[in-house]
Amino acid sequence: MNARDKAVLELDRRAYLAGAVLEGIAATEPSDEELRGVYERAFGGETAPKTEFNAAHILVKTEDEAKAIEAELAGGADFGTLAAEKSTDTASGPNKGDLGWFQPEQMVAPFAEAVKGMKAGEVSKPVETQFGWHVIKLNESRQVAAPNFDEVKDQLAVQVRRDRVEAAIQTRVDASKIEKTPI
Repeated sequence: MNARDKAVLELDRRAYLAGAVLEGIAATEPSDEELRGVYERAFGGETAPKTEFNAAHILVKTEDEAKAIEAELAGGADFGTLAAEKSTDTASGPNKGDLGWFQPEQMVAPFAEAVKGMKAGEVSKPVETQFGWHVIKLNESRQVAAPNFDEVKDQLAVQVRRDRVEAAIQTRVDASKIEKTPI
């Protein structure tokens, strides 16, 4: 057996041992108390429904471009067609500006405030954010409540296990002396 073979076997041994340790950490069932803590952090214990919005937008660089789009829309142009043609947002532009469902806190403040003040089917005046100028169309809104604890208990358990593994790895990294050799 040459030096390369020995090094590969040693790496395999270490990987196996590390995997076994992490499996042991992940295998411990989370307590109900841990799960409820994660649930509270994720959903804040809120039982009141939150409003979600489904909107589309056209993002451009200047206010003049946004005003020109606003005028085209007022003249009967199709929002989706204009979004596909003119939006600089490479993610939503090709999808007719569709942003899908979101809660206001997921968006930058000026955008969120504009959407909160709109009615379904309405198109906004140009809105400036750090990304540029938006013309927004609110498709619809809905009220959603936090999921019941029992509905998400299994997903929370997966999250607890993942967090434990990440914490264990970080503890080991923090306690290790890592030397990097120049290539």
